[in-house]
Amino acid sequence: MRWLAALLLTPVAGLAQVFYMPNQGGGEIVLTARPCIHEGKTYNALREAYTWSNEYRKIQGCWYVKDGNVEIIYENGHTRVYRISDFTRRD
Repeated sequence: MRWLAALLLTPVAGLAQVFYMPNQGGGEIVLTARPCIHEGKTYNALREAYTWSNEYRKIQGCWYVKDGNVEIIYENGHTRVYRISDFTRRD
């Protein structure tokens, strides 16, 4: 979980850093270091997430760490919880 703390404290120059995991649709779930923006409002305590696949359009979301897991609130209203260890760093 150290990588997550480092991600949240990353200076602006490192905001391109992302973490990802494959999803069941053949695409990915992506966590970024960028602040989450939803309907024009910036949520600085949350970070931007999105998921995509060949089966459906890109879905935006906001993520944070809760109880040692990654919780993502998607724009469609669904909330999902994933194990931190399932994500891989992509530089």
